Amino acid sequence: RLRTDYIDIYQLHNPRMDFINNDEVLETLDELKKEGKIRSFGMALGPDIGWLDEGLDSMNHSPETLQIIYNLLEQEPSKFLFNKAKETKTSLIARVPHASGIMDGSFTKDKVYSKDDHRSHRRQKWMEAGLEARDDFDFLYKDNNRTIGQAAILFPLSVENICTVLPNFTSHEEIDEYSRTSELSPLTKDEIMKIESLWNEK
Repeated sequence: RLRTDYIDIYQLHNPRMDFINNDEVLETLDELKKEGKIRSFGMALGPDIGWLDEGLDSMNHSPETLQIIYNLLEQEPSKFLFNKAKETKTSLIARVPHASGIMDGSFTKDKVYSKDDHRSHRRQKWMEAGLEARDDFDFLYKDNNRTIGQAAILFPLSVENICTVLPNFTSHEEIDEYSRTSELSPLTKDEIMKIESLWNEK
C-alpha cells in the first residue's frame, strides 16, 4: 500500500547531485569550518522521497550529519543508507517521524490540510492508506506507557546511526509529549523484529 521501490530509480541529470558534487560549495564549507565560523556542516535530503543516490554520494564527502526521512510508514530508501553511514561514521537526523500527522494521531480520513500547511503536499490517497497501515503498529502504543507519537519517535532512534529526530509540533502539549520520549525505554528487539516483518509484508 505504501512502499515504492527506490533502488532502481536513477535520474540521468539531477540538479541535487550537481550541488552535492560541487567542489566550490564543499571547499567553502570546509574553509568556514577551519576559520571557526561554523562548527560543522551537514546535508539534508529531500524534500520528497526517492534520493538514494544523493544520500550515498553525500556521505562520500564526509559531512558530519545527514538529514533523512525515516519513519514507520517511510522506511525506504533511508534503510539502504545505514551501512554507508556506519562506514563513514556519519550521524543521521530523521525528520517527519510522525509521517505528516498519521503517526501522532492528529490525521483523520476527513481531515484536509490547508494550502499553507506543509503537510498539504501529501497525496490524500497516501495519507488514507497510512491510516490503515497505522493500525498494524498499534502494538507499539496500546496497553503500555507510550503514546502513538512517542512510539513513532522511538522507532528511528532504534537505528544506531540516527542521533536525533526532528518532529513537527503545533502546540505546547505536543512539545511536552515528545520531550518525555527521552524518559522512555527504547523499543525492544521483539518490537523491532515485528516492525521489520510488517514492512516486508507490504
